[in-house]
Amino acid sequence: MELKGTGQRETLDAMSKDIENIHAAWRWAVEARAMDMLAPAVGALSLAYEWLGRSEDGLIAMQMAAHMVAALPSAPIELHAILLATQARFTLLRGDRAGAAALLQQAQMVLDAHGGGPATDAARAQVLLEAGRCAVGQNTVTTRDAFVQSHALFQALGDQWGMATALVGLGFIMHSLVASHSYTEAQGYLEQGAALYRGLGDRVGLSEALTILSINTRYQSRFSEAETLAREAYALAQTSGNLRAIAQAGTYLGAALSWNEKHAEAIDVLRPALAIIHDLGLRADLPVTSIRLGYATMNLGHYAEARTIFTAGLAAAQAVDSALATIEALIALSEVNLVEGAAAEACHLTEEAITVGQRDDSIFEAIVIRALAERRLGNTLRARGYCMAALRSNVPARNLLHWPLWAAALLLADDGMPERAAEAFALAERHWLQDDVWAQDVAVRELRAIVAALPPAVAAAAQARWVARDAWEAGAELLAELEAEGWGAE
Repeated sequence: MELKGTGQRETLDAMSKDIENIHAAWRWAVEARAMDMLAPAVGALSLAYEWLGRSEDGLIAMQMAAHMVAALPSAPIELHAILLATQARFTLLRGDRAGAAALLQQAQMVLDAHGGGPATDAARAQVLLEAGRCAVGQNTVTTRDAFVQSHALFQALGDQWGMATALVGLGFIMHSLVASHSYTEAQGYLEQGAALYRGLGDRVGLSEALTILSINTRYQSRFSEAETLAREAYALAQTSGNLRAIAQAGTYLGAALSWNEKHAEAIDVLRPALAIIHDLGLRADLPVTSIRLGYATMNLGHYAEARTIFTAGLAAAQAVDSALATIEALIALSEVNLVEGAAAEACHLTEEAITVGQRDDSIFEAIVIRALAERRLGNTLRARGYCMAALRSNVPARNLLHWPLWAAALLLADDGMPERAAEAFALAERHWLQDDVWAQDVAVRELRAIVAALPPAVAAAAQARWVARDAWEAGAELLAELEAEGWGAE
């Protein structure tokens, strides 16, 4: 199929120009029960509808065909299952996760009632792929298992596009397993998927793979590399003619730019991405892009505007039942409350995020914000406990470390140990020199004042303590020191 290879853009453009006639032909084939026409066309047509931003048309087309096939005893059960799976895909894009899950369960039941064989395996691989996508943000184990099984089936069939798509999905879900130290494993899956997409000439798939690689790289504190990957992904998406790919790549380029302190440029990329998502009615994509725009806005110090954007993002996440996006929106709102002095509300929001996050491993930011908020409220022992929880999670995972180091440095200063606070702050700046307005207002300005108040020689010695050491090894040493002093054991 040319939509999965080097002729992708030309094929999509041709289908775009003739989409009404194609839709009419599909309708005729459904009414005529022309299985020999429907079966080979479903894959290309579903991709075209998705990539052209016509998810409602795609849903209707797949729905009418699925109903016809279900009513025809002689119809191939594999076609019925694939139609249900593609219908689920469009249902999910429209924001109905429960409806999509029900359709996928029906598709699996159809296949389970049938024997094996290459055709059945191909249909099952596709159903499992969609099941994995549907479960993202809901159940990590279910998502991972679906992608693993899908990949195994595609591999046995020699379907490189299917293998690549399952690998990228698996890379994304492994990236989210912070507690399992899985960034390296995620990197491997994503690089394999990207290589397969490159070999096929699939710009849309490669753009998605590079986008997720960018996220995975960013969470390993390689921010410049993450931006480079995100820019390549965005450029590929723009040449693909795929509006949804452009919006998705733009969303994560905006995130990468923000993490490299380029917040105004991030906003310039995120606003048109959000406009595309609104125009196409992609409710499932709305929460993440809204939250990314909110962060870029907050990091410029526009807190009231950011609060409005985050509140809308939270509502969008809850509307599509996305646990991951709900957690992120709650954390984002807690950050606004923290910087505006509402530490008690920040604690409440982080508690809610942690409760939702029991289904996932994406709550370390909530734990750090909770540490900073408890400190603001004068709850030193609680603050230490949350700070240590974040350090114990992030140091072994080699995950973002500057936030818990800020909390540790501030708490050390509160304990009358400004030299050790300066050591911890210097280590945080090795992980990331963050100069956005929010960071300044929450921690950095106070920490720099603590360092500036030290005698110059003392400050210089503190800042030099770990210069010659690997930053992650230094973080592990600090964690061990704090544990030996009883932090987190109170």
